[in-house]
Amino acid sequence: MRCLKAISILFLMLCSSANGWSQERVAVGRIYERLLAVVPMIGAGTYEDPQRPAYVPDYLLPGRAAAQLDTTSDPFDTAREKGEAPKVIIRFSYVLSDDSRFALVEFQATDRSAFRTLSQAARNPGGSSEPGANRNALEGGFDLKVFEIGRAKRDDVETEFRKHRRDFDLDLFLAGNLAQAASANQSQ
Repeated sequence: MRCLKAISILFLMLCSSANGWSQERVAVGRIYERLLAVVPMIGAGTYEDPQRPAYVPDYLLPGRAAAQLDTTSDPFDTAREKGEAPKVIIRFSYVLSDDSRFALVEFQATDRSAFRTLSQAARNPGGSSEPGANRNALEGGFDLKVFEIGRAKRDDVETEFRKHRRDFDLDLFLAGNLAQAASANQSQ
């Protein structure tokens, strides 16, 4: 009887732990908060002031250009001081509009609050002039379009994006960004 009880317990333990083995890995692009936006291109196109989509934080710019730009606060240091995980935009990718004046951007962040400045600027035409990592915030004139993945309707996103890029395909855009994110993480 003891042997039967031990075998039953062992069998139940093995069955319950098998669930952990069978779980699939989550795609990298689906782990983080994601936001789609239509933003103007900014920057002079020089090494010191690279051309980029508005609202891209300076710390995401490559090389020395990011170090030379004025940032009054580092979100990573602030979070470290508080003992928290940083709530920041960690990745972006974009395609240019047909006239090259706008960017159709996908932002990825560790937390939804990282999109606060961008979302506020979208609700209040004229943007935000907040300094620091958001020094790219625009002053006056452009009505930002922002769509939160998982909440926005696909048709609304595609309709707005096609105003700026005739051949825009949301599936290709997102698939390209997911593939890019996955290959970046595999190389690390």
